[in-house]
Amino acid sequence: MGKEQIVIDDDEGVSSYKDNTKPFVRKGHFRLMDLPAELRVYVYSYLLPYNVAISFEQNVAFKPSKKQDPWWLVEATSKDQQDTVPIAMGRQHWNLRSRKARNSDDWLRVQTQIFLVNKEVSNEARAVLYGSNTYKFTIDGSAHFPVSLASPLIFGPFGDKDGLRLPLLRNLRSIYIEVLLNADSHWAIKRQRSRLECFVDVLKQHSDDEDRKSLLQELTICVRIPVTPPRHHYTQAGTQITIPTDAERYMFGLENLSMLCGIKDVRISGLPDWYMQCLKLCIQGKGGEVQGTDWPLVQVKRTLTSAKWTKKTKQFWVTTRKWYQPTLNWKEYALRNSIDTPEDIDKYWIAEN
Repeated sequence: MGKEQIVIDDDEGVSSYKDNTKPFVRKGHFRLMDLPAELRVYVYSYLLPYNVAISFEQNVAFKPSKKQDPWWLVEATSKDQQDTVPIAMGRQHWNLRSRKARNSDDWLRVQTQIFLVNKEVSNEARAVLYGSNTYKFTIDGSAHFPVSLASPLIFGPFGDKDGLRLPLLRNLRSIYIEVLLNADSHWAIKRQRSRLECFVDVLKQHSDDEDRKSLLQELTICVRIPVTPPRHHYTQAGTQITIPTDAERYMFGLENLSMLCGIKDVRISGLPDWYMQCLKLCIQGKGGEVQGTDWPLVQVKRTLTSAKWTKKTKQFWVTTRKWYQPTLNWKEYALRNSIDTPEDIDKYWIAEN
């Protein structure tokens, strides 16, 4: 047989192997690069997480400073969600997990040394680690320290303080975003809007570059309200927080996801059916562009206090849109794409005084 070319489903390049009539073992050494690319990928699956869902849990007991990265518990869950094993664990997590987990060999070992072999092996191993697994991220409405609106914590271990790992998000092919509605306030939806916008901006960072376009193919969005009682809980500062009981009031906080475009497989749950259809169609790049909503402005008077404790009254123009109302015209988009809408859909665009 002559030379044959094997293509790995990865934009990093093409892998080939030499004449397979030559033996794989010479002088007592096994030559990995003489194997077909498919077999090399099969070998990598024993060294790296493969075909699992990878999630991140921050140790809330550890509050990092601006110069420190938080410690994360990284776990892998099988696709049937029957088995969960840790991958990496920060030192402070030993107190949060049983000593059995610490001393047990029931860990999913990650042999990252494979990335240091050469560029070709690194590209192939990267396709296994980032391309075959689903990565789960959580976006909530709680305040994050030290940065809240564009919080790097939403990226898990990818969001290091120097931002050096964020470009790796481009390699992810399957992403699961859990939008956690854990606070009923206008600040919660403001944080969610800003964090989703930040998430989308990072994913699209190379999308306009033909050579470095995003590889994302599957996106799952799950909007969830915590069900752990009691319905009221307190922050560490002693402030009472009320957990919402209905996701409909918060659904337009996900509007920034519409900036993603061209993802083949999109699944959304936890929102009204008509809005999920609109959002899914938009993320897939179908149905045209969603138009903006022009909210009327009103003039209000506000009292300002200067450094000398003197009060001044000044007039400002502010929008009539409330924090739970949309910025995009989803009604027009739904009608344009023949999506059934509720009879009272106009209530979302009523300007309130």
